[in-house]
Amino acid sequence: MNPNSSKPVLFCAFGLLAAFFMPWFQFFGSGISGYNLGQLGSYGNYVWIIPILAGATIMLSFSGINNRGIGIIAGLVPLGAILYGLLRIGGEGGGRAIGNVLELAGQVLSIGAWLTIIFSISIIIAAVTNKISGSNFALPKPDFSTLKPKEPLNLDSLFKGLGSSFYSSTFSMLPIKLQDTRSGQILPLIGLNVSGYYRATIGRKVLIGNEATAHIKIPDDFSTISGMHAEFLLKDGVTSLKNKSQTNPTEYNDIQLNVDQTVILSIGDLIKMGTIEFKVI
Repeated sequence: MNPNSSKPVLFCAFGLLAAFFMPWFQFFGSGISGYNLGQLGSYGNYVWIIPILAGATIMLSFSGINNRGIGIIAGLVPLGAILYGLLRIGGEGGGRAIGNVLELAGQVLSIGAWLTIIFSISIIIAAVTNKISGSNFALPKPDFSTLKPKEPLNLDSLFKGLGSSFYSSTFSMLPIKLQDTRSGQILPLIGLNVSGYYRATIGRKVLIGNEATAHIKIPDDFSTISGMHAEFLLKDGVTSLKNKSQTNPTEYNDIQLNVDQTVILSIGDLIKMGTIEFKVI
């Protein structure tokens, strides 16, 4: 290896590459890795820059070329990507942006994201510091005990079935999010384009294909949730809730909805489906 190259930079590049395939974001027990984000198409394609830079750093290291410059870039890009993801999920800017990022980091970041942050910071330090040697280089071990979901919701079908057909014309992130009033966790909604409007569904039913991407799968042990309990609709910039359950109640601000009844949603509204209650944020 070139004496101007850094072994810690090489080790961190391997770490970044491995962390890319680990869960980055956690929504009620469903882990979304960097690899999953890279399959989203559109802006998601930019996530592939992370493993490309990590791989290039590894190749340069074994080729005897100074790896410090590309190591700094390989460390900065993942940090920017994770910060951007938290800002998009938080949905608010201005003076509250930093507060939102810090709050969301503890709620939705999973082991892959934390390892990515650690390896990114470490690779930058290793690239700019000549005193770090491979013999005494060690990564701090984060405490992941606080990152476990507080409620047993398992959104295992969210973000599944994603492929090259994922474009903005097919899917859209709805402008509202749901916050579980018991655990405080935040759930973004992905809508599937259906005849000019976007629809996201929720229930215990298992869907496949594109419909699975826009469906929140509630575990079967939540007996008070119907197979297809409700729909979230986005049309002409207006988001609404449509009750589809005939046997289990759906309440909107303490008002029980009839089957196929639709109400317009606003920030602060409370939606109760069986024993699960969400706040619109």
